Amino acid sequence: MSAAEIIEQIKALPPRDQHKVASFVRALTNGARVPAGDAATMDSETFAKAKTAVFQKHDEVLRRLAQ
Repeated sequence: MSAAEIIEQIKALPPRDQHKVASFVRALTNGARVPAGDAATMDSETFAKAKTAVFQKHDEVLRRLAQ
């Protein structure tokens, strides 16, 4: 099956299933582990990098929220 055929099949899915496919692809692109079930989870290294980036970018907002 070609990528074009797969894309057409994804387009034919209901929105909820399209969202699951998109989440799966994002997880693969970001290097996260993708379990066999519905939800994708990040490995601890990917999570740590994301956490650090969020806290650095939004430090002031998070500090105000904590007060």
